[in-house]
Amino acid sequence: MNKAMTTAPLQVLTEIKQRRITNRKRGLDTAWPNANEYISLKKGYPIMIAGVGGAGKTEFTFDLILNASLMHGWKWLILSPETGDKFEIIEMMVEKLAAGETLEHDSENPMSEDRLDKIMFWLNQHFRILDPTEHWKENLNDLQMNISNFFDAVNYEENRLGFRFDGVLIDPFNELDIEIGGGKTANIVKNELDVLIAWTKKKNYLTILTNHANDKQEIREKDDDGEWYFWNPPTKKEELAYGAQFGRKGYQMILLYAPHQTKQVQMANSGDKEMEHSVQNYYNVRDVYVQKTKPKGVGKTGKFRLFYDRKHQRYYNVDSLGMKEGLIQIKK
Repeated sequence: MNKAMTTAPLQVLTEIKQRRITNRKRGLDTAWPNANEYISLKKGYPIMIAGVGGAGKTEFTFDLILNASLMHGWKWLILSPETGDKFEIIEMMVEKLAAGETLEHDSENPMSEDRLDKIMFWLNQHFRILDPTEHWKENLNDLQMNISNFFDAVNYEENRLGFRFDGVLIDPFNELDIEIGGGKTANIVKNELDVLIAWTKKKNYLTILTNHANDKQEIREKDDDGEWYFWNPPTKKEELAYGAQFGRKGYQMILLYAPHQTKQVQMANSGDKEMEHSVQNYYNVRDVYVQKTKPKGVGKTGKFRLFYDRKHQRYYNVDSLGMKEGLIQIKK
């Protein structure tokens, strides 16, 4: 046997020189200036987003992909059965883009037909929705909806449409048809994530995968006035559903946390204007923990703070002057 089983470093010198330019370069910016120090949108690598129920991970994820399309023109394929069917997903995106206008005719700020047409036309240029209750059964002969078959569906749609997607979203992981149990959970999840990473690199997508975090027991403490209050500590990557494989396999690992207690918000590490805004809007605070980031240069670990604007159904950050940033919508 004469074929080498190892790689000599000089064999890949040319590739290493090229990777200095491409792989160490950070991705594109998000819409939130305070987030760009920590995360970026880099094709060829997955982003994993997690949080306990009610932390706002789906809203955050949809804002992330909508902003990527608004700022960079990206095209996405979405699988998000937990959000709803194709109508509910599209309606949610429409209202996120409408600057506070709603689809309800009898609301205080109803959307005009012209406005709806404009937003729908833009969405049609940038998004496709994979509805497993309809499209999957019709076109894939009831195959299991696992990672491999999902990417086969993406490939099918690209060939049918004649264009490439920039990113794909699977929201959440537990909605896939993956038989987990029998003491083999870790290996099964590992194999599924290996397939996801391989497809992501092969097709040069930004793949976003969301996951639930395991519920944690509330902590009971007294405040400075002697009153009892309850709070949940932030999630760690090791506490995600289906074990620690997500923490091991993740590239950019983002964990959302909703510190609803006023005391927690006030104790947070924030600037003066951000702190002031946090106290006034503490039910809308979301702390975003970046617990893992690779490859080098794509971002860094740490924490940044966002706020949820309930009228606009969008996340924003507050600058040093107390001004809102990141509320991007389609203009009238």
